[in-house]
Amino acid sequence: MVKVYLFRKLPALSQMQRDVWQEAVSEVVEPVLGGRTSTIINYGERMDYGSDDLDVMARSFGDLFRHVYTLELTMEVNISIRHVELNGELPESTGDMEGQDHRPSKQHFVATSGDVYAYIERVMRRLPQSRVLFTLNVRQTNINQSRKVYGKLQFIHFRSDAADSSTSMGALLKLFKALSRSPKSHMRYHNINLTRLLEEVLDSADSTVVINYTEAPVWNTALRAPHSTPESSSVDVWKVRYRQMHTKYQSLKDKVLSMELWSSTEQKLQLYELMDSLESDSEEYNEHSSSDTTLETLQVCPVSTQQLLQIRREAELTVDELQALQSRVELLAIKNQRQHLELLKRDEMVRQLHGELIRANAELLQQKLSFQQKLEQYTERFNQLWREQSEMLQSRELQRKQQLSEMLDSYCQEMQSARQRQLAQKERELQAAQRPPPPPQL
Repeated sequence: MVKVYLFRKLPALSQMQRDVWQEAVSEVVEPVLGGRTSTIINYGERMDYGSDDLDVMARSFGDLFRHVYTLELTMEVNISIRHVELNGELPESTGDMEGQDHRPSKQHFVATSGDVYAYIERVMRRLPQSRVLFTLNVRQTNINQSRKVYGKLQFIHFRSDAADSSTSMGALLKLFKALSRSPKSHMRYHNINLTRLLEEVLDSADSTVVINYTEAPVWNTALRAPHSTPESSSVDVWKVRYRQMHTKYQSLKDKVLSMELWSSTEQKLQLYELMDSLESDSEEYNEHSSSDTTLETLQVCPVSTQQLLQIRREAELTVDELQALQSRVELLAIKNQRQHLELLKRDEMVRQLHGELIRANAELLQQKLSFQQKLEQYTERFNQLWREQSEMLQSRELQRKQQLSEMLDSYCQEMQSARQRQLAQKERELQAAQRPPPPPQL
């Protein structure tokens, strides 16, 4: 059975989505190295030529070249690319590209994934409105080695244009367009009609097909989560609901798989054959199916056809709800991861501000110490000037006192000498008065 993986362009991947992404890349590359064919189908108006690291096509091309380069040099493995324009219905097999009606191009040898992107971009620029199938041929030229490497990796890019549903390719494009409105992504996808159409187009029941939508999905916000309690977050509530729906889906799946389905010719039928028979009234299925068995010829044991239809409807609804819940849980996980990253960024900003605050405090402390040192210097200088001024004033005061003392001493001495002269004068006058008068002369 064809393995189908569904991918869309997402800003970030959860761990579960990353695991599916790695699994799909491994399922694409390993068959090519083992001699089989894998297919990558891009759908959308735009194309990413290796610019997105999360793109499954870029990772597949990169892993393919890395695995080839790790092989022994004596094996002489070459990788070439060629393209063919698909103007209408595909041939009986996409692997049969050698027909003259499709005019395949010459092989172009490439050494890196960048060469592949350059070739694809050059061709798509020349044929903007066409559907082009690119084929990477991994071929071993030295056939004497025990291990033989000869595989193909096909790549097709479809734009969201109208298609004729009367052909297998048109019906396939119609399914791709319907899936483009679904939020499902990064998952192993199961669809009976899609699997049957891919088997018809690829002419192979054992291959890996990756459907990659190059544009971001439009999420359906009609699904509402139950109100969360203060003790539990919205993620926990969605996880509980997801586990409940998963249990219900598993129970219905086990019930359906445990049934034994028999036709009127006593031939045991597979489940997908029964589903195709139940859809025999569909006009689209009548255009693509050539070996339908009518619903009246089936004898289903131990349940009736009506019960089987009811179980199928419940299973489809349960699967859709389960996948919607899973998508919602993954969105909430991505939202929580973004919030966690924002908190980490804010913590980093707080740490940076804290560091700047510490540096500012250190600078302020340094300025304070410098100011204190300068203040001490100025204080010491002022004290020195004050001491010098005080000493000078004291010296001047002493000089003034000394001068005043000398002046008083001289004044006292003059007063004393004047007093002594007066006393001497009075004493002489007194002595003169006490003398007898001289005798009269004869």
